[in-house]
Amino acid sequence: MVAGPKDPVQRCSANGLPECTPRCCELPSCEASGMRVARLHYREQILEIASKLARLGGWVVDLAENRVVWSDQTAEIHEMPHGYSPSVEQGISFYAPEHRSRITEAFSACANEGKRYDEELQIITSTGRRVWVRTIGIPVRDDTGKIVRVEGGFQDITERKRIEAALRESETFTRTVLDHLPIGVAVNSVGADGRFSYVNDNFVKIYRTTREALSRPGAFWDVVYDDAALREQLRKRVREDIASGDPSRMVWQDIEICREGEPTTYVSARNYPIPNGPWVISMVWDVTQRKMAEDKVREQIGELNRWHRVTLGREARILELKREVNQLLEQLGRPAKYSSAE
Repeated sequence: MVAGPKDPVQRCSANGLPECTPRCCELPSCEASGMRVARLHYREQILEIASKLARLGGWVVDLAENRVVWSDQTAEIHEMPHGYSPSVEQGISFYAPEHRSRITEAFSACANEGKRYDEELQIITSTGRRVWVRTIGIPVRDDTGKIVRVEGGFQDITERKRIEAALRESETFTRTVLDHLPIGVAVNSVGADGRFSYVNDNFVKIYRTTREALSRPGAFWDVVYDDAALREQLRKRVREDIASGDPSRMVWQDIEICREGEPTTYVSARNYPIPNGPWVISMVWDVTQRKMAEDKVREQIGELNRWHRVTLGREARILELKREVNQLLEQLGRPAKYSSAE
């Protein structure tokens, strides 16, 4: 193919290999350089966007000049103009009074002893706002091993702190509610280890044990049930019921807790599996009074049935005996025990 007037001219050297002309070499070189500059620019843009989204900046302290260089994002966090360059003392003065000694000690140890630091502290911006920040300091040494700079990161973590505080408040509220419920509540694993991540006050009270005793993996059954046969029977039944995944089977009524030298009590319990995990919410309530009342009623009904069987067909004789008792009491000068209607 014949080269056109705009095609680059390609010459051959004495050995027959293609030879680049200045024109053919310079064009690709400029294009490559331009592409490198463009990529670098794009990367800088990406880093700037990421820095703004994460509220993350950087800083460098030249120890010889006692001068701090802040990135634009670090300046923005302090609500100072871009390019602001404070001294070390001025930088530290932005920290809240209660945190200045801590950051001073951390920075001094980094600059003098080479100890890195990672602290979460509060600063007071130029407009008077309190801002939580995470500040990291790393020593930089020269060829002789002398510390010449301290470099680090600086991030606004106010939102994270707010969320953490809200979570703590929510957790405190939830725990307060759970601790004052009239039933026992626990969160525990369903495996052989039977670990507890939470128990409220009534849980240990109803089972007549302690948090310390339940802290040992797998201790629940041995701690609560003294009778080995009953213990193994209940353990097997509960594990099978939970493994079934059927909520209707995860209810256990009137379980006896019998220990030597202690009164027998009765409890009922229910478990709710937590989705996507080996944990269940365990609830227990004391049914001793109800159980004893029901037993007493059954005993009274049984006694009435026995009297019914004894007196069946003997009503006339019973009335005669009542009249005789009243007559004897009258002779003794005492009031009648049975009314005339009886």
